[in-house]
Amino acid sequence: MKLNYIYNRIGNIEYVVVPFNIWNELSVYAETFEKKITQQSSPKFKPSEFRGMLSHHNFNIENELQNMREQWTINI
Repeated sequence: MKLNYIYNRIGNIEYVVVPFNIWNELSVYAETFEKKITQQSSPKFKPSEFRGMLSHHNFNIENELQNMREQWTINI
């Protein structure tokens, strides 16, 4: 397989010229790969599954927010 390179003015490779038969093979591979990815279904996020997950910690939200505000002013 012979690849040709096109360089920019600085001398860095900017483009690669690929033979047409290789391009056809790659495009078929890319299409099948794209179809595989779109067919895979990602699991749906269900927030209700996480409800009450931290309830046993008995957080005081007001104190936590105050601590976060104090840390913000300390780090500035």
